[in-house]
Amino acid sequence: MEYFKWIDTSISRIVEDLFPVSARFSGGVTNVIDSHILERNKYQNKFPITTRYASTEGSAKGQAELNYNWKTGHAPIPSDDNDNCLWQKQRKERSDISDRETIRKSINLHSNTPLPKFAQPDGTIYEGSEYVFRNLSKPYKLEKLLKPTIHGGINYPPDKDRNIIHNFVDRAGEVSPSGVPLNTFLVGQGTGQGIIEKQQCDDILDPNLKKRVQIAKRYIKNFSGFKKEILFPKFSKNNSYFIFQVFFKNKRDEILNILKSENIGVSIHYATPLPKMTYYKKRYNYKRNSFLNADIYGNSNISLPVYPELKMKEVDFICDTIIKFFKNEK
Repeated sequence: MEYFKWIDTSISRIVEDLFPVSARFSGGVTNVIDSHILERNKYQNKFPITTRYASTEGSAKGQAELNYNWKTGHAPIPSDDNDNCLWQKQRKERSDISDRETIRKSINLHSNTPLPKFAQPDGTIYEGSEYVFRNLSKPYKLEKLLKPTIHGGINYPPDKDRNIIHNFVDRAGEVSPSGVPLNTFLVGQGTGQGIIEKQQCDDILDPNLKKRVQIAKRYIKNFSGFKKEILFPKFSKNNSYFIFQVFFKNKRDEILNILKSENIGVSIHYATPLPKMTYYKKRYNYKRNSFLNADIYGNSNISLPVYPELKMKEVDFICDTIIKFFKNEK
């Protein structure tokens, strides 16, 4: 009974801490335990049987298993530290420093559920996955919704620490014999991207992004034999390929007409550069030759389709239409 009272009181305290200061609520409400929780069956068997068996014990599986991303949560094949980042972070055993493996287990294992025993055909006994039975067995999920107050001025993200520099450095602090400050704070030295190098992850979690990347790869592959006639960006795994642009040194408009005749919808980003727009010409008196690169860009680019529903055979048809034009030119 005391155990259930303790659970009920603990939950009540947690809920009370979430009440806004301005809210009206009654404190000291008596905790009540539903009597039905104490009326469950005390017997393993309702009906008499001739043989008794020990009660089985297992783990309930609920939201944790259903929400687990198995696609990126298994060991990568072939092994690559930048693939299947969920597995790399939570399940990969650390062998370099023993304490790292101890910390990993402490963070990721949420229960001490006994692991089931399995047998191989040769009789070898082994245990089930520790991660699956002790992490994915959690049937509930707790989350907190934070609604920050909007105020005048800059609304920083809740995790932004504006005093981080003051915490790291000591103004007017000690200096070396040569006069160099000893307590300094350096960001982004060398080829890094900040204080700590960001973990690289090649997993593509967005299905639409994955399809656009596949389409971009197909364009690049098909155009690879015509690099003199067709200019296109090198493939980058960090590119979302929201658009895929190709550039033509000349005859761009002829290619546009051919694509239009084949019912291939394309775009130009952007046909009218900013300096040519009426407002900017009048407001800032821009001249035609003020931004030559913008002119060249606007007169040479075509944005090819990359929408996720595009089929690969359609991508090949678009490429073949453009390549055929240059073959006929030769």
